[in-house]
Amino acid sequence: MALSNVDVVDATSISVQEKRVLLTIVDDISWDTDPEEKKKHIKLVETKINNYLRYIKSGQVLDNYPEAVGYGVAIVIQCQYPITQKVKEIYEKIADGLKQFDILFGYFIVAQLDETE
Repeated sequence: MALSNVDVVDATSISVQEKRVLLTIVDDISWDTDPEEKKKHIKLVETKINNYLRYIKSGQVLDNYPEAVGYGVAIVIQCQYPITQKVKEIYEKIADGLKQFDILFGYFIVAQLDETE
């Protein structure tokens, strides 16, 4: 799955130790683009997060993963490319907004591996 497929949950995992359902967004689009493309990228992220929020609030996540009843939820963005300072600030605002729903939010950048011969 990928960011551009906004109607699909890219990955789900359950942390029994943390008692949390982790819903992952796979962001496979570079932020190293012109301003209009960055706006489209941000809109995709916002749309996907809003769809995840609907998935959570509707109870569908627990219908699909009944073993997670009573667990918290986190939305995590797996970034394939480095993000800008502006994106970090946007992600901080998203994290603050999701707190009202008791949803944790975070992101990480996948390490770029060098190919060896």
